[in-house]
This record gives sequence, C-alpha cells and structure tokens, in this order.
Amino acid sequence: MTSIFYLGTDSNRILVVEVDNKSGALVTILQDVSPVAPNTLNLKEGIYNGIATEWISRHPTLPLLYALTSYWNAQEACVTTFNIHEKTGLLTQLGIPASTGGYHAAHATFSSDGSLLVIAHHNDGKIVFFDTSEETAIKEPCCIMDTPEVVPGTRRTTKPNDGFPGLPSLHHVTYGPNQKYLLTVDPSQDCIFTYAVNEQGLPTSKQPTSILRCLSPHPIIGWFQRAISNLVLKCHQRARKVAVHPNGKYLYVLYESINRLQIYSIDAEGIMDASQCWQDVSTLESNATASDDDGRTESCYDNMVGIALQLASELYVTKDGSTLLVANRGDTKVPLLARAESSIRAFRLDEEGRKLVPLGCLSGVDGPVRHFVVLGDTTEKTKEPELRIVAGVFQSRQCLQTYVLRNRRRGMELGPAADGDICGDFELLGEASLPETNVFCIAPMEQEAIHQH
Repeated sequence: MTSIFYLGTDSNRILVVEVDNKSGALVTILQDVSPVAPNTLNLKEGIYNGIATEWISRHPTLPLLYALTSYWNAQEACVTTFNIHEKTGLLTQLGIPASTGGYHAAHATFSSDGSLLVIAHHNDGKIVFFDTSEETAIKEPCCIMDTPEVVPGTRRTTKPNDGFPGLPSLHHVTYGPNQKYLLTVDPSQDCIFTYAVNEQGLPTSKQPTSILRCLSPHPIIGWFQRAISNLVLKCHQRARKVAVHPNGKYLYVLYESINRLQIYSIDAEGIMDASQCWQDVSTLESNATASDDDGRTESCYDNMVGIALQLASELYVTKDGSTLLVANRGDTKVPLLARAESSIRAFRLDEEGRKLVPLGCLSGVDGPVRHFVVLGDTTEKTKEPELRIVAGVFQSRQCLQTYVLRNRRRGMELGPAADGDICGDFELLGEASLPETNVFCIAPMEQEAIHQH
C-alpha cells in the first residue's frame, strides 16, 4: 500500500510524491509542477522576500487542489487551481491563476462542506473568501475583510520590495468545531480574532465577535532569535497557530518566537475568556527552561544559545481530543557555536482538554519541521485505524518522515515518555528522501485524511 502527497515548497514548485505506507520510503516522484504560477518580476526562489508555494489545500470533496503562490511584498499573491486525476493523482491546471486580493497568502482552510476556501494573508491582514462549490478554477473573491487595528493608528502598509510585513498580519485561519465562528491569528499584533459566520461559512459582520490579546511573561530563548523577532519580524511573542478542543470548550494558542503553548476557555459562539490562562507550557525539552521558587519559568540561555532559531510552527489536536501535537523548527546557523531543537512533541489532554501532560518528543526528527499532517485520525468507534504522522523536514534533512502510533486502543490514554524525553508510543517507520526540496506544506491525496488546519 502507498499514499500520494502534494508538497508545497519554498520555490515556485509543487511535487507529487508516492510514499510506501509500511516503510515510509519514497516510491517515486510522480510529477514535478514548475512553475506553479507566473513570476513576471523574476523573484528568486528559496529565500526570504522571494517567491514560494506558501500553502496548498486539497478540496475535502472535489478532485481539486489549490496552490497559494506568494511574492512577499512585490505583488499580490495568487491561487492556482489543479484537477486531481482520480487514479494516478497527477495534477492538471484549470484556468489561469487568480489574484487572492492580498499580500503573502500564508494559510487557507475550507468551510465544513467545502463550498468556501478562506485565505489568510501575512503581510496585510486580509481575509479572503472564494466560492469552491463547483469543479472549476477559482476566479474572483466573494468576500474580502480587513483585520482591525487593535491599537488605532498602528496600521503598517505593505510596500513593494520592503522586507517588513504589513500590520495587521495573519498566519492562520480556521473554523470552530461547531462551524459557528471563524478564528484568525495575527502574529504582529499578537491577537486572536473570532468572527460569527452564517450556515455557508461567510462572516455575518466584518467586526470581530471576540478579541484575545496574547500575553506571556516568558522571554525569547537565545539572543539570535530575539534579534530576528524584534528587529525583522517587529514583534515579541508571535502567536502563530490556534486549535480548539473537539468539545468546543478550550482554545490552544501556539507562540512561534517564545516556543510556548497556552490554554484559554472559549464558548460555543467563539467568545474567548482572557481572564484566566489555564496553562502555559514550553514546546521545547524540559531542561530548556527552569522554574524559580515562584513558579515562573525563565529561559536557560546556556542550554540553547548562539546563532540559531527554534521556532514553534505546527499544532494539531486529535479528533477524539486525547492528544495534542506540536512541531519546532530548530535551525542551527552555526552548528559548532549553537544548538536548537527540531522536534515533534506530544501532549496528553486531561480534564476535558484543560490540562496538557508532556509525553516527550517523537524519536528521529533531525531537522526543522514547518508542517506535518495526521492520517487515520477518526472518531468512528467501529474503526481502529493506524494513526500516522507525515512530517516535512527541511534544510539539514530534506525529506518526509512517517511516524505511526502503535498499540492505540479506544478509550486508553497515551502513557508517559518511555525513554527519558522520547515518546515511545510513536515509532518512526522511515523517511522519503527529497534532495534539494524544502517542504513548506503537505496535502494528502486521500480525502478522508483532510483536516481543518
């Protein structure tokens, strides 16, 4: 048995790859789609402020794939529609790429029935909705919204060839589990916004229903990461991703720059309660931080220092609400003078999702992980699927790594780390080597594996 994956990259390119499910090894590269979109400005690939296939989204019901191409601040992003061949999985472009109406399209999600594709833009805070109810190429947005300024007068307009992102800026968009509200994450303002939506998934107002201003007392680990966050990204904590527990009661906020996870309460209408943070934990190994007598956690700069980044990147909560997974992009610029953590860490969710219990990291991750997908995750009691994690590892190790959750029984909880800091419940099956390919995003061909990221 094999699986087909579509890989967005840090270039104007999509790879279609076939991976063996038992060994995790690469069977073959089925297709190399390049260029994905026009590059009339001849922007460079594989660099900051260049061109990249920032995100790809597999339609949950139709044989369609949407590729978001970003040109940073040089021009508005575009979305290209591809048809997926039912048997081979190969891609055929439909129509011509359409402008997304915003700068640097960073993330996208679908409404529950797949009739809407919602795109979040990192460099100007635009939220753009496209009709995806038909098996045709995307053309014009059906709705465009601007993220509000939390502090009036602070809007920073995106300029061509300017290395700084605009403000507001969005890095994540997703619907709540009951499909009554939409969540967006603004890393520049460090805010989470929710918007009430109608049955179709369109916002009923352009004003947020609720705003959570993210606050954390924790400093950034490492002088180099502090410099990048404060001088280049123009922010401190940088909220990047959110997830809501399947019961709809708790919100998980992932911070990129400080590598932290926080838990807040949220109600069925998307109203977030910022008055109490139920928990605030590190996404890094336990000895990367230390607590003083008052319980406050401070960074141990002698453990993770030098010219390195360890940026939290991806967040996932299993459909049964039992487990949370998070990825860290440990990028060591000078190996002999620095150290950083590249990992996928597992947490058990206790007390209806209000408490995170660290289970350790998955053994074998040895490069930065920007994105991973989870397959075989279902709430159906009649099925006992083999839950798999497929992670994109880039820079030092350019590959896909496949992990499987062993001995999972319905109703039983994952146990503590089996070997020090290693989560023994997950086993590395193997890896599919992809030389000269930095994976930005992964989309599976199989529709039952589609998840609202």
